[in-house]
Amino acid sequence: MSDIKLDSDVQEPKIRKLKRKSKYPFEEMLVGQSFHQPMSKMKSLSCLVSRKNSQHSMNHPTKKDKDGDPAKIINKFFVLRTVYDDDKKGKGVRVFRTI
Repeated sequence: MSDIKLDSDVQEPKIRKLKRKSKYPFEEMLVGQSFHQPMSKMKSLSCLVSRKNSQHSMNHPTKKDKDGDPAKIINKFFVLRTVYDDDKKGKGVRVFRTI
């Protein structure tokens, strides 16, 4: 037997979602816009771009892809590209909104 006592009269607390403002302007970006960051941000931005793309896509309720899986509906899509000295802000990485 355990020394831990069970309670029956305690309500589960509601989940609180933290609303943090992103330091990157993903939600404000229009198709064709981009922003530049130093090369040192590439790894963290790569993960963030992948997560944002997942957040802005969902399964289609009826259409299937060639493998029979639900087709994706994409509302926004971002890509990360390495840029060099010919970029107006110099060498670094740039995130573009393409859809």
